[in-house]
Amino acid sequence: MDHAAACCATGGGVIALHELLVARRREPRSAVGVDGANVTDFDTFRAHALGIAERLRTRPGLRFALWSDDPYLFACALFGLLAAGKVPVIPANATPGYLAELSDAYDAVLDENELAAWCADTPADQPVEPGMAIDANALLTLFTSGSSGTPKPVHKTLAQFDAEVHTLEAAWGTLLGDAAVLASVPHHHIYGLLFRVFWPLAAGRPFARATCADPAQLQARIAECSAQCAATVVVSTPAQLSRWPDLPGFATLAAQPRAFFSSGGPLPLDTAKQYAATFGAAPLEIYGSTETGGIAWRRQTEAQAWTPMPGIAVRAAAAEEGGALEVRSPHLGHDGWHRTDDKAAFDEYGRFVLQGRLDRVVKLDGKRVSLSEMESKLLLHPGVGEVRTVLLEGGSRERIGALVVLTAEGRETLRRDGRVLLLKALRRHLAAWFDTVVLPRHWRIHRALPADSRGKVQA
Repeated sequence: MDHAAACCATGGGVIALHELLVARRREPRSAVGVDGANVTDFDTFRAHALGIAERLRTRPGLRFALWSDDPYLFACALFGLLAAGKVPVIPANATPGYLAELSDAYDAVLDENELAAWCADTPADQPVEPGMAIDANALLTLFTSGSSGTPKPVHKTLAQFDAEVHTLEAAWGTLLGDAAVLASVPHHHIYGLLFRVFWPLAAGRPFARATCADPAQLQARIAECSAQCAATVVVSTPAQLSRWPDLPGFATLAAQPRAFFSSGGPLPLDTAKQYAATFGAAPLEIYGSTETGGIAWRRQTEAQAWTPMPGIAVRAAAAEEGGALEVRSPHLGHDGWHRTDDKAAFDEYGRFVLQGRLDRVVKLDGKRVSLSEMESKLLLHPGVGEVRTVLLEGGSRERIGALVVLTAEGRETLRRDGRVLLLKALRRHLAAWFDTVVLPRHWRIHRALPADSRGKVQA
């Protein structure tokens, strides 16, 4: 087939996710997955998903754990499960210990090799089978880490994801146009699932099947897609976006992506400025959670405050209730207000600044200390670029530990004055707000915060 024609063909508007497998809803030759020189079109995707659905309809069990490193195979199986009336259960990883921990959450596991074999055996001209319509309110289960670190199931409906896809398209559909989606994030969490699978499929944009881990791989994917598609966008995390400018090939990426998206935590301001200087615009940061979906966005070179996404209402709870950010959104699956664990302060334009987590308050020597507030004060020091604090419970007394990533100014101070004087300066800085007995006693200086594949820094 003509790969360029396949990539550039569009389906004309956003398709509701529950109607994705309905005949003639998408241009048959529009591209879905790009893998090197190979382009898989929509008709083939649809045939693969329907073929999987046909095999699963009579298989015992309702809840199926779904894992595949290939986002295309994952998407085929996901929509196949939904069309078969099954419930996809999407674990955060596929390690034996993790799956064993979730064993009560699913009835069976879909084998990735079996899925690949099914797709290989399914002809692209698979006829439409009766009874394959997907329920708009079909259930999916994802997992997030609870406050204790134990996996917490989050049950969502396809309609909630569909609402979020329409929000994303309303916000950035014009910017993205027909761009192909490149990603460095996994598709087993809500951010990657939305930006790498649901949104491209619904809007008719192709996505690269390979994951981009560094600028060299990113350039290779850009070259592949540019040969077949008009442009690219990149979906990533703060940890990876912060690391890439120091690696060879970053500044010479061509053709330049239309946008970089970032989620999973705050992007350092220095990194935002680097991208703006190199590509003309800072990354688009997305704020939200598995429970709430996307809430707001920002470009730090334009504003530090967060702007609510289209159709999202936000407010702050009363001061006596902690000033928690509250959200009312079509992504929630109900019409009420949802209270988050983040404290927020609003400006006159309806934007908000996050002021730390309300659930990170510890007690030391009878004094209540917000770890989030301590981090925000440390970030006011010109030598600190990123920081995380944690309660250290070993030994005879509990103490706070701080993991610090220095700015260029901080690194120069460390080189000139040494570690002891630098840490004394940081403690003096914090002493303007906190009692001496609660100041961090243990410090670590790293080049970057240790983050997982989602960009999350685990306690």
